[in-house]
Amino acid sequence: MSPSASLSPSASASASLSPSASASASLSPSASESASASASPSPEVVGEVTWGHETGVIEENVLTFADYWTGTGEIISSGDDEQICLDAGEYMESDIVDTGTETVTLYQNLYDPTGDDVVLKYRHGATPAACAVAGWNAYTVPFVSAGYVQVRLEAT
Repeated sequence: MSPSASLSPSASASASLSPSASASASLSPSASESASASASPSPEVVGEVTWGHETGVIEENVLTFADYWTGTGEIISSGDDEQICLDAGEYMESDIVDTGTETVTLYQNLYDPTGDDVVLKYRHGATPAACAVAGWNAYTVPFVSAGYVQVRLEAT
């Protein structure tokens, strides 16, 4: 299960946009971005964000999975116990986040390291529409956002 996910854009060269996505492939696997073309066409969230965890977070936007993620998985519980559950082949995707052209770092299970690992992916574009149709990239290292980012979790 994945209790938290964070994404935070930062303007300084050393700072990083940290879209943390916590997810787990066990139980009911965790959150992942959906295979569908896109979330919302215009982002409601600007800047750093953490999903699925509320206590002791440092990101400027603290959001729920229930209100900002969609896909074939299931979102259970609430508050610091909110989790995305994924079975093999399922996914969950975040809404598109306006990050600006900053370096983005994604963290999985940042605030609750007990979640299982899933495949963490992202896509980005210069506009929300461009982001929504961009191909998914497996996240391995921080990247410079083209302006808008969407995060996806997939259970294998």
